[in-house]
Amino acid sequence: MSANDGGPAFPWEDMKDTVGEPRPTSGMSLRDWLAGTCPIPDEIPQVVAEALMGTGLPSDTMQQLAWSLAARSKLRFMQADAMLAARKEAE
Repeated sequence: MSANDGGPAFPWEDMKDTVGEPRPTSGMSLRDWLAGTCPIPDEIPQVVAEALMGTGLPSDTMQQLAWSLAARSKLRFMQADAMLAARKEAE
């Protein structure tokens, strides 16, 4: 997992700290939001999925589904990490 999660995606202030200052509530991280919203193809090439997963496609149908979803999730987080890295580079 990336050490840089981008901070809170939608922070809001809902409480006061001990000195009366608003305290931000973090909610989801920007990394999580980017991973959930970044566009990826409906199907990724099997060779890419196998590289992401480190294994070949399982033979069981339900395991294939879980494997495919995990590969797509890894791809999403790779893209989110790349977006955060580019953002940091631009700062």
